[in-house]
Amino acid sequence: MPDQEIVVRLCESLIRTSKAQSAAQQLIRTQRILQYFGMGITIAAAFLAPRSATGIGKSILSDQRDSEIREWEKYNTGYLKQTLRRLEKQKLIERVRQDGREVLKISATGRTKVLYNALESLGLTSKKWDGFWRIVMYDIENSRKKEQYLIRRLFRKLGMYPLQKSVYLFPFQCFDEIEYIRSLYGLTGKVIYIVAKTIENDGPYREFFGV
Repeated sequence: MPDQEIVVRLCESLIRTSKAQSAAQQLIRTQRILQYFGMGITIAAAFLAPRSATGIGKSILSDQRDSEIREWEKYNTGYLKQTLRRLEKQKLIERVRQDGREVLKISATGRTKVLYNALESLGLTSKKWDGFWRIVMYDIENSRKKEQYLIRRLFRKLGMYPLQKSVYLFPFQCFDEIEYIRSLYGLTGKVIYIVAKTIENDGPYREFFGV
């Protein structure tokens, strides 16, 4: 099961990016709704009742900043209800009892979906070198060749340098990205993240990364 804290941090980052890219968008997209749930939001299930007149602002039960509640209130209520019902049907959100009432919250399947969606746009936000090298190694059983292939593909997508078959080098902070990958594929203990101050004969690596 994906680590909840990792998913929350990821969703907060994705929401910030989404706001910057689509501030004028009128209808909230499904992925963005799921990202809000991934941040820990819960909504009163009564919001989806056929004749409910309660607005989304009053249906949000978890601690949210006023600015985030206003974001929800911008969107078409009918579309929002339709999207929530679809997410529930897909088992990405679920109904649970909380503090004596029925609420909608993200499911384990939904947290996994957030991570899968994030991998589609996986990239590093920091490209400023702090003088330390990141070495990422993996030791995955041959019976999990699919995971071996995916790990290599994702590391290359991040721009890492292959030192050896299962050892990659990178100069920039990438711990969160590695955590997302480990959490998604159940590879805790299989992928090791090392920070090193020096690597001998690092001239070719500096040239490769431009640092």
